[in-house]
Amino acid sequence: MAEQEATTGAISGMHVHLRPCHVSHECLQ
Repeated sequence: MAEQEATTGAISGMHVHLRPCHVSHECLQ
């Protein structure tokens, strides 16, 4: 269960980072 939570957290973190990245191209610079 701990591993699943860690994976979910990592995915959630990625989505949170990808969202602003996609909207604002600051991440690509």
